[in-house]
Amino acid sequence: MNMSYTTLKKCSLCGIITCAIVLFSGSIFSTKAQVRIIPPLQEMRIWTPQLLLDNLIIKGTVKNSVVEVHYRQELRNRFQHTIEGEYIFPVPSGASVSEFVLEQNGKKLKGEILDAKEARTRYREIVRKLVDPALLEYIGQKLMRVKIFPIPPGENATITFDYSHISGREAGMVKIVLPVATVSTNYPPQKASIAVELAFQDSRGIENIYSPSHKIDIVRRDNEQVTVGIEQSETLLTSDIILYYGYTDEKIAADVLFHHEKGEDGYFLLLLSPTDRYQRQQILEKDVIFVTDKSGSMEGEKIEQVKDALKFSLENLNNNDRFNIIKFSTGITQFQEKLVSAENFRESGIEFCGAIEAEGGTNLHEALLSALAMTESSTNPCYIVFLTDGLPTVGKTNISEIVKDVTGRSGENVRIFNFGVGVDVNTHLLDLLAEENSGVSTYIQPGERIDQAVKDFMMKIAYPAMTDVKLQFNQIAAYDVYPKDVHDLFEGDLVSVVGRYSASGKSTLSVKGRLDKESVEYTHEVEFPETETENDFLPRLWATRKVGYLLDNIRLHGENQELVDEI
Repeated sequence: MNMSYTTLKKCSLCGIITCAIVLFSGSIFSTKAQVRIIPPLQEMRIWTPQLLLDNLIIKGTVKNSVVEVHYRQELRNRFQHTIEGEYIFPVPSGASVSEFVLEQNGKKLKGEILDAKEARTRYREIVRKLVDPALLEYIGQKLMRVKIFPIPPGENATITFDYSHISGREAGMVKIVLPVATVSTNYPPQKASIAVELAFQDSRGIENIYSPSHKIDIVRRDNEQVTVGIEQSETLLTSDIILYYGYTDEKIAADVLFHHEKGEDGYFLLLLSPTDRYQRQQILEKDVIFVTDKSGSMEGEKIEQVKDALKFSLENLNNNDRFNIIKFSTGITQFQEKLVSAENFRESGIEFCGAIEAEGGTNLHEALLSALAMTESSTNPCYIVFLTDGLPTVGKTNISEIVKDVTGRSGENVRIFNFGVGVDVNTHLLDLLAEENSGVSTYIQPGERIDQAVKDFMMKIAYPAMTDVKLQFNQIAAYDVYPKDVHDLFEGDLVSVVGRYSASGKSTLSVKGRLDKESVEYTHEVEFPETETENDFLPRLWATRKVGYLLDNIRLHGENQELVDEI
């Protein structure tokens, strides 16, 4: 642990502690929640180690844009002596604080609210004494303060407070910000365990919930009630929690966020999802063909997990779906000669899967062509779920020829989703098959569960809402858009598309596709702003998507100087 020592006499110098972080003379770890420490001894040597935060729990509700939040932050004195301090937290703009309390040893101490003028004076004093540019960001906001004394060595204190405010809007979306970040030019970001639960309720409907800052879990009760959760252990507090959601009366929800600096082309993020206004009877029928490797290398735990995954998949097909199963090794064996009804053949399909045994080589070329032959007369969305753990060893084994044959037999309604198991799988082959056939490859490393990956995928594709999706912005030139193709929308899905634009003004977003075997089109009016300083995460998100796209092209099709220069 790095330490910088300073001699203090008769409490002549005050420091800042951020939740449980202690800082002294000449440098400061700035954050949105701070504690002021007064050394109690007449003369002592003090160091400035980074101290880990304890648990942060946030619970709240968002009702028709009204945000009510309860914070609970646990603090710990990791000094070897008793400390005295103040906890300081900047209140979000326009917020009303109902209670701010310190709990310690069964006692509660209420805090006080400083107005903006006193807060500015106080912060300027802090900045003047402990120069850190990060503090300047918070000047002008209200501050909450609670005195903390004493905190004995090794003991905890808990800060709790409630506030409410009206959330802001950006580009038609509701925006919620929960302050949690710690920022400093002098010290690394702080870590803490975070648990967040927000219950959303909006009579206008809730669509396109999105967070650019954190991974979120979404539980939807109905179109108007949704719960969002975040749970992370010992995570770096590098960003506040930022959430967006939209609402719409349309069957396809479309929301757009922008960032546009003056003198530069702008960035946009399109969020697209089917809404609850799609009824289940409108959800498309689908055909699913499971093509599973049963070669000798699959013996043991792998083949048992595959059988479990297939059983789950068949149990969760819709009654009006059709399916078939192909198991392959040196040769191939089909469950049925053609696609059959899930309602009538589900149980016998499960029995067929339960009898799979691992043996032989890997003839994946013949297996895939047999699956494609079943899709030739189908007008439904067709999903081939392909599971393998190795290289092609029997039949045609040349990668280029396999990809050419498979792609040549694949129709526009066919998607190939690959699951590569272990370290010996030919990732180049699987990625080419996925790219050429509108699918995705998922890789399961040793120790990871095959069945869970397949189960997650099957739940995702359970209800196709729109297929063969095409997006177009009219009147505005959008370019460098990623991903290049959307293909399909599923119930509960959220598709994000990032890109750039060169001119501002009104535009019409056209979303075309197929619904219940008929062509449909939905349009949304969008205003591309001339300047927009919010959403500064968009350039980074766009750059990440573009570089990933270019690297994938190099990996799959070989390096060329133009792609290298663009990266």
